[in-house]
Amino acid sequence: ALVASMLQTAANLHLSVSAAGIEVATQWSALRRLGCDEGQGFLFATPLPLDAAQRLPPVLPAAA
Repeated sequence: ALVASMLQTAANLHLSVSAAGIEVATQWSALRRLGCDEGQGFLFATPLPLDAAQRLPPVLPAAA
């Protein structure tokens, strides 16, 4: 209920929301159903050394 309320408040204010710490697909699915726009966490990628992270493209393709 708390996350749903936060996402609704952000939507009402026309703000984008990025959730951090997403570890499993069910978490991401639930967040997407609630209207979360972006996410990061181990589900998408493990931490990288700085030099490797700096070589990433600015926008990565979304997983299907």
